[in-house]
Amino acid sequence: MIQRKIALFLIFFCWLFCFLEKTFPQTSSFKVRVTEEVANIRQNPDIRSPIIAQVPQNTLLLGLKREGEWIFVTWTEEGNLKKQGYIHESLVALVEPEERAEEKKVEAKEEDKEQKAREEKSKETLLAKKEPEIKSSPVINKSGPKKSALRLNLAPGGEFVSLSPINESSSGLASLMADLLNSPQADSISSLRWLRAASLEFQIPLKDNFSVIGQFSGIHGEKKNSIFYKIEGFQPNLFIQSKILTFPIAFLLNYEIWSFLSLALGPEIIPIEFRYLYRLELAKTREEWSGKAKSWGYGLKGRISFTSWLSTKVGLYLEIGGRRAKIRDFEGKDTHLWPTGEKTEEEGKLYFFQVRTSPDHLRSLLFIRAKRPAEAGIQSVEEASLNLSGVTLRFGFSFRF
Repeated sequence: MIQRKIALFLIFFCWLFCFLEKTFPQTSSFKVRVTEEVANIRQNPDIRSPIIAQVPQNTLLLGLKREGEWIFVTWTEEGNLKKQGYIHESLVALVEPEERAEEKKVEAKEEDKEQKAREEKSKETLLAKKEPEIKSSPVINKSGPKKSALRLNLAPGGEFVSLSPINESSSGLASLMADLLNSPQADSISSLRWLRAASLEFQIPLKDNFSVIGQFSGIHGEKKNSIFYKIEGFQPNLFIQSKILTFPIAFLLNYEIWSFLSLALGPEIIPIEFRYLYRLELAKTREEWSGKAKSWGYGLKGRISFTSWLSTKVGLYLEIGGRRAKIRDFEGKDTHLWPTGEKTEEEGKLYFFQVRTSPDHLRSLLFIRAKRPAEAGIQSVEEASLNLSGVTLRFGFSFRF
């Protein structure tokens, strides 16, 4: 009878042990994972107990023991501060051994990465310490700087412009004299198109690849024509001289596409002076008109520039661009020298008008007059406007500071 009771007791004890083993696999401590979005950890195993911490979902806690429906846990906060408290069993799930093994693998990988990072950092520190001892020859970067720098560009060149009223007036005056002398002209008129130019500009870097440019230019152009007429007994001569002088100031926004290629666009202030000289020489007489008129206006300039860097400081510079500008409101003084030697002066505006010498012939003229021309045969009178639109070409040097 006693042996039977002992056997039953052993069977019951084994069943109880297996049940507890299945429910609580960890004998000393165990890990639990927070399953709710936010879980409260309390001071005592009671729902009315004060909350001492709140932890987010998937936080791992170390369980030390169970007290009914509560689990006594511990965790580490910032600064290696360990804290303890109670959390309700409904807010956590027991971490299975396989999951813990995976976590250990992940932790090991992270430790390996941290160790490698520490080793790389120590290597870089050693190389940095040894770097001053390495002597190398200087390398010249011919492609130019990666970032915009303060630059000075100095470039002479030329400009091809329209100047339509000036050229039309020269041709018109030569044809008018041919009509008045009743003689064909022996020479043709060459137009004023190409102007000599030079520019000095400062390029100040802005953000990224943008910079602002202040450009100061000097432009000068002059054209002389001598026209002879065929008249029996003597050869009349008409001398025509046209001269342009201007000093544009441009403010351009520049974008550096590459170190050697840039685009720029901006407004331009254009002060300008125009001079003319018309001299008619007959057999024994000479008559002359000379005038000087000034004005100023605005224009729009755009350009593309190329720079080939010879060194880190000096490069060859090429600019190809264009301008759109029409200058009006010229005022000045005309001096008329008569064949008798008398001289008269007339101050006023520069006018562009046409003179009809026959039903089929209209000749264009450009003169400074005190009043709007209204003589017989004159028509299409307007205040002259010089067209400075055209293309620009510069070649020079660029210096970087």
